[in-house]
Amino acid sequence: MKKIIWIPVTTIVVVVIYFFVIRPNVARKAYNSGVELSVSDTAAAIAEFSKALRLKRHFPDAQTARALLYVGMAKYTDAIADCDVVISTDSLYGPCWFVKGLACFMASSGNPDWCFNKSVELGYKIAESYSYMGIIRLQNNNFTEAVNCLSKAVIADSTLSIPYLYRAEARVKLRDFKAALADFNYAARLGADTIRAFLGRGSLHDTLGDYKNAVADYAVVLNKGGGGTDLLYRKGYLSFLINDNKTAIDDLSEIITRDPLNIDAYYYRGNSYANINKYKNSVDDYNVVLKKQTRNSKVLYNRALALVFLGDYSKAAVDLQKNLTLIPKDVKSLKLLGICYGRLNLHDSAIAVFTRALTFNDHDAEIYFYRGISYGLMAAHSKAINDYTQAINMKKEYPEASFNRGISWINLNDFAAGCRDLRVSLKQGFTQAQGMIDMYCGQFK
Repeated sequence: MKKIIWIPVTTIVVVVIYFFVIRPNVARKAYNSGVELSVSDTAAAIAEFSKALRLKRHFPDAQTARALLYVGMAKYTDAIADCDVVISTDSLYGPCWFVKGLACFMASSGNPDWCFNKSVELGYKIAESYSYMGIIRLQNNNFTEAVNCLSKAVIADSTLSIPYLYRAEARVKLRDFKAALADFNYAARLGADTIRAFLGRGSLHDTLGDYKNAVADYAVVLNKGGGGTDLLYRKGYLSFLINDNKTAIDDLSEIITRDPLNIDAYYYRGNSYANINKYKNSVDDYNVVLKKQTRNSKVLYNRALALVFLGDYSKAAVDLQKNLTLIPKDVKSLKLLGICYGRLNLHDSAIAVFTRALTFNDHDAEIYFYRGISYGLMAAHSKAINDYTQAINMKKEYPEASFNRGISWINLNDFAAGCRDLRVSLKQGFTQAQGMIDMYCGQFK
């Protein structure tokens, strides 16, 4: 008969206390230590959670906490393995489903949507789970369902910025721009990812033609280090469109510094310089463009216009002549070329060019006006009067034309008609008429 070995009661008590009291307490302390360390020292936190799991095999909190840290370290396989251990023994533990969903989502593997749905069913992080479900649908181009999920997230917790941000993006895809803009505004106010929120809202403003607000949002993105060269160029271009020429010049100059071959940047900077009357700078920029694009009609015309403002009518005429070989019926170029000829006292040429322009557009009051000037300077006052009359009939209030017609009448010795026109010109705000009235019109009231 085998001898029975009796274990003292005190020994049994000690063992029970160790396994059921001391070890769990030590495990809990290790877990608490891991929670504290997870903010500052991931490796040490994982070591503490692992210690807790060695001391207490079934410890869902520690296993899930370690899994979450693995997600942060991009160790998605390890995270999923930890979650599966918990789920195998406690499938109703919501946090583990959520963390597994995160790991699957980040790894683009498994079925994160199922995991987040389970998290919602178990009442854990409902808003966050719906948010990820919405993002998954957005990524899969299921925009209507994305909006539905993200709306549920907003209902669950209206203080989260993420669902507003991604719902805005989904609504943009659905072309529900008004609602999208409202969502972007909420996301920005709630502190969403600044770059993504402001870039999204800026792009929407851009799409809607609200360039001023688009520029403001793009500026935030660029100041935060987002966007890059393409966004900076877009901001500079839009600044030009809204006549914020200083900003346009600053942005486009930075683009040119980064990429000296960006011809469009030179072109729009040249336009911005012209808008603030820095015509020499604009000509310099147009020169760069025309070295690469010798037949660019827009740039040829703009350089000619800048040269006119600089008083270099001969060079301007050369650009306009070249432009007219490209676009023979370009009335704008014909009109400016006629003005150049007039300033160069080539009035026969000016009249010929203006007459040609009128064959393509006989409803332009300025062409009649400028041809009238050339006729007048050639002492063809009757023809000048006819042209000024055409201009006045088209424009109604055209004080310069009334003044010039008055001078032509006086040159034809019709002082009554001339003084009548001069007084009309003065009444319409052309103050230079006063001197001529004083000189010629004392007897003609």
